Amino acid sequence: MPRVRVVADAMILAAGFAFRNPGSASSRFIQEWLDGEFELRVSGKLVGEVVKTLDQLGLERPDVQGVVDVLCFDAMAIVTLRHLRMGCSDPDDDHLLEAAVSSRAQFIVSEDRALLNLRPHVLRYLRARGVSVVPLGRFFDALDAVRRQPPFSCLIPWAA
Repeated sequence: MPRVRVVADAMILAAGFAFRNPGSASSRFIQEWLDGEFELRVSGKLVGEVVKTLDQLGLERPDVQGVVDVLCFDAMAIVTLRHLRMGCSDPDDDHLLEAAVSSRAQFIVSEDRALLNLRPHVLRYLRARGVSVVPLGRFFDALDAVRRQPPFSCLIPWAA
């Protein structure tokens, strides 16, 4: 079964790495990704936002570099060339929509209101490309639902 492809916003990634609280949803997100439960897709802009957020949270420079190393080596790096205006009410979040579409991600995981309350035409555009925007708590339920789906099988009548 193909693995689920996910784009997450910088705050979820930064919180998961910075606080490392085993009971927190952001830490669980990072752990499930590192355990191979889904593929994380990141762009250069997203990694830059994670660094900025970790700096704001007061992480030491070697720790920030360690996070960058993990993201760059373990996540699937994607290149977005167009830098399109995708229609998010916060233009600074457009890169997440573009990254999800260009990497064929199934989910954008965010707690950002601008992403969770997209305009109807933007939602239709994303859904037509198989992308859902979900808050972190609902992501785990959605991931479990995908895992429970039976694998695709092709029945070939003459092979029986």
